[in-house]
Amino acid sequence: MILSLILGIFCRKINLSGSKDNQEDSVIVNQSAVDRGFFRSTSLKKAMSVIEKNQSTSQDDVFIKPDPSKVTGMRHGSYDKLNERGFIPEETVVRNGDIIIGKVSPIQPSAGSDKVFKDSSEVYKSHVEGTIDKVYTDIYNGEGYEMVKMRIRSERIPRIGDKVCSRHGQKGTIGLVLPHSDMPFTDEGITPDIIMNPNALPSRMTMGQFLECLFGKVGAIRGHEVDGTPFKHIDVEGMKDVLEGLGYNRDGTEYLYNGMTGQKMKTQIFIGPLYYQRLKHMVNDKMHCLSIDHQVLTENGWKYYDEINDDDMIATLKNNEIVYEKPSDSYYYPENNSEMLEINSTGIRLKVTSDHRMWVSDDGENYRFEFAKDCIGKKLFYKTLKNNVQVDHTDLELIESKEPVFCFTVSSGVFMVRRKGGKGVWTGNSRSRGPRTLLTRQPPEGRARDGGESLPLRMIVLRNYH
Repeated sequence: MILSLILGIFCRKINLSGSKDNQEDSVIVNQSAVDRGFFRSTSLKKAMSVIEKNQSTSQDDVFIKPDPSKVTGMRHGSYDKLNERGFIPEETVVRNGDIIIGKVSPIQPSAGSDKVFKDSSEVYKSHVEGTIDKVYTDIYNGEGYEMVKMRIRSERIPRIGDKVCSRHGQKGTIGLVLPHSDMPFTDEGITPDIIMNPNALPSRMTMGQFLECLFGKVGAIRGHEVDGTPFKHIDVEGMKDVLEGLGYNRDGTEYLYNGMTGQKMKTQIFIGPLYYQRLKHMVNDKMHCLSIDHQVLTENGWKYYDEINDDDMIATLKNNEIVYEKPSDSYYYPENNSEMLEINSTGIRLKVTSDHRMWVSDDGENYRFEFAKDCIGKKLFYKTLKNNVQVDHTDLELIESKEPVFCFTVSSGVFMVRRKGGKGVWTGNSRSRGPRTLLTRQPPEGRARDGGESLPLRMIVLRNYH
């Protein structure tokens, strides 16, 4: 039973600081290990649709592939993958906006129209590509109405911003995925899978993972299991003696070589096997940002993201009044590749990720947060500095885009932005828990490791969040 509930993997871990990419609780992961399947996981989502009775026509809904010539209110998405029964076959790849369950509702046709159905189909809403894993048809609910249930799986590959955790509660965010050739290595040519900052240990007080590494090293070399539970007396000194007898340092440290320079490190590094788990907090699920070409209103005027420093106060909306305050968090994703919504209507110009929180209203008075992807097909008001502007989202659709995105977090949840050629408009702030950017006064440092330009007045620091 225990083996059927695997949550992680044994990895080679070293404790090493000195890089800005694993400050505090963040960790560096070996790219080669990721390529071999390290921490890859499958995310499962479910979708369901139920036949209902239309009260105005007294007719039931129908599962079918909608015909545009007979159906009104067609969704903004692709119906191509539906079969004639109204569902997508198993093992079919789906993308954001694809119709996964086709359903129509009978309506009273309007004068001069041949459309006798309204589209009630289910849409796949995720910027992460998925595969239809299982389809359940010919099933019925307690009231006797037919149902279609569907399970969608998507592969999640570890990336910057994802969370991992040891069995001792030492959680951390992936701060960098480093090529195998740049990783430090031992005399035997062994490279670590994870590099953890030892400065993260005192605050968490996770001394147990030191013992796990030490005992695990002995078990791996000798080829047997070691009982590390708290229900049995642990002879630490005895285990150190065993390790020393095997030709290793009794404290588990070894000399390593810098993978970038080939030089031997001046001090010995603690290295050993440790069981790590991947947590459900994935950066792909949490990006709620704007494209980098937006400006933010500050006390010193409009500024682009890379022009804002830690002294800048940005415009926020509190009780319908402008209040300038420092953002509590700043997020920057230099390699974002996701579905985005682009708005260019009546002076409102925005380009945001599909899960960005828009500050919108149905009547121009009562404003609320709504995900960008849920605005499609609606007519909504946006609040500008001077008035309310209605935008028709009927013809908009999500587009695949690969470009840097950013966002801030402010106490009121709303701040002012504008895109070139557009009006200043209030938008929702980020609720991300991904890579966090500390606003500093660091000078430009040339080109970043990933090939992107380092941002002026900024140092990207990846942290762990609670």
